[in-house]
Amino acid sequence: MTDYLLVILAYLLGSIPFGLLISKLVQNVDIREHGSGNIGATNVLRKMGPAYGLLVLLLDLAKGVVVMLLARYLEVDTVFMLLAGFLVVLGHCFPIFLKFDGGKGVATTLGVLLFVPDFIIPLLVLLLIFVVLVALTRYVSFGSVVTSALIPVAFLVFSYTETYDYTLSHVLFGIGIAAVVIFRHRENISRLLSGTESKIGKKE
Repeated sequence: MTDYLLVILAYLLGSIPFGLLISKLVQNVDIREHGSGNIGATNVLRKMGPAYGLLVLLLDLAKGVVVMLLARYLEVDTVFMLLAGFLVVLGHCFPIFLKFDGGKGVATTLGVLLFVPDFIIPLLVLLLIFVVLVALTRYVSFGSVVTSALIPVAFLVFSYTETYDYTLSHVLFGIGIAAVVIFRHRENISRLLSGTESKIGKKE
C-alpha cells in the first residue's frame, strides 16, 4: 500500500505549479499570458528576472528530490522508486490542477536523476552535454530535448559496464522521461525548425 500511495503523492506533488504561484504572488500576473506561455523557470526568467527564475528552478527541482528521498526513506523497491520519479515529472508536465497543461519537466527530471542510485557519473555526462549545447546555441530548449533523448541511452550504455547494474526498468524509465519531456517541447521544436525560438538571455 505504501508503494501505491507514494506514486499517487508523486504525481500530486509534481502537479504543484510553482511558476504560476510565484508570478501570481509576486507580480499578480499569470505567467501563462507572457512569453512562451509556459509556467517553467525559463519563461519566469524572461518575464520576472533571474532571481525568480532561479527560485522556480529550485522549487521544480525540489519536487523530484523530495519524491526520490521519500522513496529511499520508505525503502520501496527500484521499480516503484523509478515509477514515482516518472510520475512526479508527469505531474509537472500534465498537472491535474491546471487541466493537464503544465511545464516542460526539465528541472524536475534533474531532481529525480540526482537521486537515482548510481547515476551520478552518467548524469554529469548528460549535464556537460546540456551545458555545451546551450552555450553553443543559446537555446535552452535544444539542449533540453537532446539531453532528455540521451537519458535512456545513458542507462543502456552504462549498463554494459561492470560498475553499473541498470535493468530494463531503468531503460524504460529513461524512455518514459524522454518521451514526456520531448512531447512537452513539441512547440519549441517547431520554433527551432522555423528559426523563431527565443534564445537564453533575451527578455520578453
